[in-house]
Amino acid sequence: IFLKKKEQKFNSNSSLYFQSLIDAMVYEIYFTKEINDADAEVLSRLTNLPELIDDWSDENKLKVINKVYEELSDPKHPVFIAMKRQKNVSEVRIVEGLNK
Repeated sequence: IFLKKKEQKFNSNSSLYFQSLIDAMVYEIYFTKEINDADAEVLSRLTNLPELIDDWSDENKLKVINKVYEELSDPKHPVFIAMKRQKNVSEVRIVEGLNK
């Protein structure tokens, strides 16, 4: 939410990535069997995420967000790999309009 509010001033790539990550979590909840069958779970791979403290400055919050973004968007990271695998799940492809 913080990043979405600030995206006009800051890196929108990370904002888009986190929106995609939220979508991936929702897909896992609604299409549990299909996501599990594709070995594309993200929720279990999101570990040790830091908490953003309300009292922190925007700059400090952005540092933490950018660090998490850099880590999770690395093509070798299990979350990145799982999100990519989800794109091959037919239900996800339908929702995202990729079956055309």
